[in-house]
Amino acid sequence: MKVSRNKVIDEEDIELFKSLIIEYRKNFDKNINLTNISEKLLWKDFLLYFKETFEDEIGGLYTGKISAILRQILHIDQILHVRQGIQLTFREWMDLYDEI
Repeated sequence: MKVSRNKVIDEEDIELFKSLIIEYRKNFDKNINLTNISEKLLWKDFLLYFKETFEDEIGGLYTGKISAILRQILHIDQILHVRQGIQLTFREWMDLYDEI
């Protein structure tokens, strides 16, 4: 999947993000350090929280690539989730991944 000029999402990217989602979803409360995990977030806020939370694991990936990977893995719908301003908790965003 091509993201932007010469920025390609490869299988390693996909597998890294899937493993983060699976691992941290199971131990969510212990491992995710958010002020209020039940707070409803817009997609852009979830994206920023995700980036900040997993900065060490995902390294220097730029936000556009992270967004593209998460949209693919979590089945984020541009119109439904983004343009209509759907708000979910961090856990609910993570739970959009259903391929365990």
